[in-house]
Amino acid sequence: MIAIAININGKEIENPLLKIIIALAVVGLVLFIILPLLGVVLSFSVGLVVFLVPAIIIGIPLLVLGGLLFPILKILLIIAGIILLFFVPVAIIPGLPVLGVLLVMLVSIL
Repeated sequence: MIAIAININGKEIENPLLKIIIALAVVGLVLFIILPLLGVVLSFSVGLVVFLVPAIIIGIPLLVLGGLLFPILKILLIIAGIILLFFVPVAIIPGLPVLGVLLVMLVSIL
């Protein structure tokens, strides 16, 4: 049998029924409040990837084409490269900082 020692305000709880209620409350808090909140956070990060990847796949070629047609858009390429380099968390999509460096280099070639 597992011994559970629960202390509240420096006093150990002796009542076994109260120990069971407190243990169930802690388990319920973890299962029904903390874990769903973590799931919401993970869902938001997956949703961010779902919207970010197509935006990059469509937006960067359009910026490059616009940079070739209208030289003023090279500034937008530099801004996009800096954003991808510094402001996108590497944990979400690891290759984005490298893409930022490539965009800034591409502007120097254009």
